Amino acid sequence: MRNAYTLKITPPDHPVYSRLEEKIYNTSDNVSLHYWIARDSLEGKQPIAFLHGLTGNHSGFIEYLEPLLAAGYWPILFDLRGHGKNNKLLDSNAFSIQRICQDIHEILTAEGISSLHMISHCYGSYVALFFHALYPDALQTLTLIEPFYLDHHTTCFRRKKSLLRPAAKPFMRGLARLPLRIPHLRHRYLYPYIYQDRNKPLPYFVIRDTLSNPIRLLQDAIRAVWESHEEFEHIIASFTPIPLLFIAGEKDTFVPQSYVENLYTLLKEKTPSQFVSFPKTGHTLPVKYPELLAERILMFIQSKE
Repeated sequence: MRNAYTLKITPPDHPVYSRLEEKIYNTSDNVSLHYWIARDSLEGKQPIAFLHGLTGNHSGFIEYLEPLLAAGYWPILFDLRGHGKNNKLLDSNAFSIQRICQDIHEILTAEGISSLHMISHCYGSYVALFFHALYPDALQTLTLIEPFYLDHHTTCFRRKKSLLRPAAKPFMRGLARLPLRIPHLRHRYLYPYIYQDRNKPLPYFVIRDTLSNPIRLLQDAIRAVWESHEEFEHIIASFTPIPLLFIAGEKDTFVPQSYVENLYTLLKEKTPSQFVSFPKTGHTLPVKYPELLAERILMFIQSKE
């Protein structure tokens, strides 16, 4: 499989990286994936996997690790294919949700992990729900932070398609071709939801270090989500019971709280579920209040053991 380009990223200078080991795994379809695991032995500890959102990377969860490590958990963080330090792929079919789930399962198997907790954000939550459907015995609990709920987004796409599409394509192409010497303008519009305080970058996000066009990744990943629409509905209808924690940001405009509540309503009768809303927070919730989220997630996981 050919690689379109490589992101050159320097990991943030955070002390918790000294407690992590970076590894590279070659998947069954010959794609190299970066992931990070605790340096401590897994023996006698509960593993916790982290799945980031679309255009994100593992570093968005770094602030979560100290309290989880202190509580005796064993973290494993992924850069999903096409994200973070991984090569960007030219093959559009490489981004199917099933393929990404298989990546995660292959890495977990290589590390000897058969049972774990999972924490996910936005697009990562969509992947996590598919992962649970494909490997129903793997997860002990699943935390869905501002989960990408397909019905909401497809409805928006259908309603606005005729108005937005003609103007959006040339606008996005123009942004993607901006000279590298002014990357902040490009990323201000491509990734508006990771900025706050007059577009000051949120801590530990390294998307702005991208040296290549990110449009291809967005197109391929969103197309893969669209193509999995009917299967997602089947997953929700025949959901295998597992403790779920739903977390929403009250002011989130990308995945509004009402849509997280809808997904919670659909699943709470099928499986033990909890819903938590953080007031006055948007889609930057995972990196804006990591300590609060880590405390709430830890409480949830420990209550289910």
